[in-house]
Amino acid sequence: MFAKIGELWGASKSFFRKKKSNNKVVRFLQEGFDLDLTYISTRIIAMALPSEGTLEHLYRNDIADVSRFLNERHHASFRIYNTSGIQYNYKWFNFQVVEFPIEDQCPPQFSALLRILTDMKNWLLADPSHVAVVHCEDGLNRTGFLISALFAFCGDHDSPYEAVDFFDSQRTDLQMRAVTSPTQLRYLGYVCRWRAAGQSIDPVVARIHLRAVHVRTIPHLDSARGCRPFLRVFDGPASSISSRLLYSSDSTNPLARHPASAPIVFEFDLLLQGDFYVYLMNAGGTFSGEREIAHGGFNTGFLNVSGSVFFGKSALDTACRADSASLEESFGLEFHIEPASPEDDAVDLALGHESPRPRSAGAHSTHKTPPHSHTTLTPPHPMGSTQVGAADHTTIAQAAPLALDLESMVLDMDGTTLTREISKDDDDDDDDDDDDGDDADTDKTHMGKSTATSSTAPTPTTSSISTALSA
Repeated sequence: MFAKIGELWGASKSFFRKKKSNNKVVRFLQEGFDLDLTYISTRIIAMALPSEGTLEHLYRNDIADVSRFLNERHHASFRIYNTSGIQYNYKWFNFQVVEFPIEDQCPPQFSALLRILTDMKNWLLADPSHVAVVHCEDGLNRTGFLISALFAFCGDHDSPYEAVDFFDSQRTDLQMRAVTSPTQLRYLGYVCRWRAAGQSIDPVVARIHLRAVHVRTIPHLDSARGCRPFLRVFDGPASSISSRLLYSSDSTNPLARHPASAPIVFEFDLLLQGDFYVYLMNAGGTFSGEREIAHGGFNTGFLNVSGSVFFGKSALDTACRADSASLEESFGLEFHIEPASPEDDAVDLALGHESPRPRSAGAHSTHKTPPHSHTTLTPPHPMGSTQVGAADHTTIAQAAPLALDLESMVLDMDGTTLTREISKDDDDDDDDDDDDGDDADTDKTHMGKSTATSSTAPTPTTSSISTALSA
C-alpha cells in the first residue's frame, strides 16, 4: 500500500513539473532524477529554483532532489549562482551559493556583471572538476542571460545572438527563446565589445551629457492617433526599488498628434555616468492611467560619442512588441549626446564630490534607496539556524580588481555536444504560463503544440575550461 502511495506521489510530482515547464525545456531524466535542469556544457548547468515549499516542490525542483543530484554527481566541486533574489536554505548545498540578484528581463549593472563573470571564470579555472550551476526562478531568462554573457566574456561568441542561440539549443526545444529583451541583448553586445576592445572600455568612469531625446514618429495611442508623452530617466530599471529617478519631464504636455503637430523633443542637460534607463511614457486620459511606450537600458562607456545616436523600435523594450497600428516601424528614440568635459570634473571637485554623480540642470528628481552594492561573492547565512561568521562575507565592491587572461580562454566549438532527445507530446492542453514573470517569451513564429523535451547529459569529466564552456 505504501509503495503504491509512493508511486502515485512521484507520478503527481512529475505531472505538475511537466505542466509548469510547458514541456519546452530540456529536463534531466537519468539515474532516477526528474529535474528541471540542463547541462549547457559538461561543467555549466542551468536549472530552475530549488524549492522547499509544500506546494512549490510539486512543480519546481525539490531542494532535496537537487541537493542529492549535485552532491552525488559533483561532490564538493559545484558552485551555485542564484540570480532569482530568493533565498533558500543554503545548508543543503554546503553553503556553496553565490547571490547575484537580477531584475527579470533586465541586465545587472555592467561593472557588477564583469565581476560576477570573472568570479565564474576563476571558479572554473581553479580546478577541472569544478562546475558552475546558474538559476533564476524558471532557469530561462536571467539564467540564459548570465550563461550567454559568460560565453561572450570568454570570447566564444562575437555576437550576442550566437551566445543566446547556443544556450537555447541546449536548454529549450527551440520553440521559445530564453533571452529576448533588447536591453539584455544590448548588454550582451557590450560584453562582446568590451572584450574586443581589449578591456579598454571603462563602464564606470566614462561620463556623458544627455542633452535631448527626440521621438521619431508619434505613437498612435488614442482615437485622434496621438499621445501625451513624457520622459523619465533612472539609474537602473524602474521596477527596482533601489533605482533613483534622475529626470522626469512635465507629464501634462499638450496632446501631440501625428502628423499635424511638431516633432516630440525633450530638451534637458543630464550628466550621466555608468548605467541608466530611459522610459518614454504616455500620460493617458482622465479615466486611464499612464502606460509605458518604450524603454531601454544603456551604459555610458559605450555611448561616449558626440552627436546623435538612434535606437529603433526593435532595440527598445516594450516597443519591440507593439503592433504597427500604435507604433510605426520607423519609431525610435534619438539621443543627443556630448562627452563630459574637464570642466565637469572641476565642478564636481569644487562641490566636494569624491566620485561624480548623475545630475541635471533644472530636472525634477526624487530619490529612493541608493543602489545596492551588497551582492555577495560568498554564501550569506542560510534561512535556518546555522550562522556564517562575518569573516565569510565579501561584497562585489570589495572584490579584487579585474585581472583577466582572456587569451587563454579561446573556446573550441567543435567539441562534443550533448545528446538531446526530443519527443512529441500528445497532450493538447493549453500552456500554463508562469506567474512569477520569469518565463522566457515564446517566439511567435514557432508557436504550436507543446513538445516534451529531455536530455541525456554526459558524465562530467576533467575537461579543460574551453571544452566545459562549449561542449
